Amino acid sequence: TTSYDLTPEEMGVGVATSAELAGGSIEKNVQITTSVLAGEPGAARDIVLVNAAAALVVADRATDIPAGVNVAADSIDSGRALSALENLVELTNRS
Repeated sequence: TTSYDLTPEEMGVGVATSAELAGGSIEKNVQITTSVLAGEPGAARDIVLVNAAAALVVADRATDIPAGVNVAADSIDSGRALSALENLVELTNRS
C-alpha cells in the first residue's frame, strides 16, 4: 500500500474552503462541471485535478500525484476531457 501526505501546493493546486467545493442543485452542478471542463481555474477544477491524479496513479498512468495533476490538466486544457463527456452524452441520448 502506498500513501501520500501532500499539501495542495505540492500538488500544484490552491487551498480551498469547503464552501468553494460545495455543489448544489442539478443546474449548479452542471455549471460547475462545464466550467471545470472549459478550463476555468478555481477550487472545483483543483479538486477534479487531484481526484483524477489519484486515479491516474492507481492506473499506473502517472508516477505520483503531482505528475497526475499535470496529466489531468493537460486533458482538460486540450479539450479532450470535454470531448469525452460530449461523446458520452451523445451515446447515452441515443439509447
